[in-house]
Amino acid sequence: MTRTLTKKILKSILDIYLSPVKINSKIKRYAQEVILIDTEAHLSKAIQYLKSNNLIRKNPVIIDIGGANGDATNFFLKAFPLSRVLIFEAIPELAAQLKKKFVNLNVETFALALSDRKGTVTFNVADNLLSSSYKKIWENKQFNTLKTVEVPSLPLDVVMDKFKDILEIDILKLDVQGAELDVLSGARQTLQKTKMLIVEQSVRSNYKGGSLYFEVDELLRLAEFELLDIIITYRKDGLVLNEFDSIYIKNKLVK
Repeated sequence: MTRTLTKKILKSILDIYLSPVKINSKIKRYAQEVILIDTEAHLSKAIQYLKSNNLIRKNPVIIDIGGANGDATNFFLKAFPLSRVLIFEAIPELAAQLKKKFVNLNVETFALALSDRKGTVTFNVADNLLSSSYKKIWENKQFNTLKTVEVPSLPLDVVMDKFKDILEIDILKLDVQGAELDVLSGARQTLQKTKMLIVEQSVRSNYKGGSLYFEVDELLRLAEFELLDIIITYRKDGLVLNEFDSIYIKNKLVK
């Protein structure tokens, strides 16, 4: 039984069980949007679209920016065992773990932060590790800065200039906690040969100077991408939209 089917069954059972009684709305929203949320929907939907329209190769090139614990790369490798993946992860400990995790596979891990300039950045490591960013964190009840580390920084275009054999990028996944606009500004040449992007976006940023969804959308539309779908990932108090994953595709590939 697939994970998606299991979630659908659980949701149906929950709806039936709760139907005779009145339940606190916050509890119901928590059950529906946290317990039953599909954390891989943005990845599976993107791949489904590419496959159904014959837009992806059997050995695709995939760029995973913000590799974290490697879950996204692992998902891509299961879908496309012959894929070539480039992972970018700024936190040194996580980058080292990724290198070990994907050793002997067609995966290359870069221990650096992508931005719009060469140099170094002060990376803010959060107590919720996946919320770390080189954008300064607005201290709040969700997460706080645990420590800071200096890490090298490069534009993606500078890195990709060394890969002359990569003429086409099938999927570019971007999860960089408020630094989306910086990363994309340093990847304009790379975007020209990219088919699809999967981008985490914020309506209300948890970071000082963090990118907001309309800024990212404008840059991508100017780069000739079209919004294909969004998957809501977080609502504050179950009511106020805060974050979502977006899927963009090159205009000329829209079916």
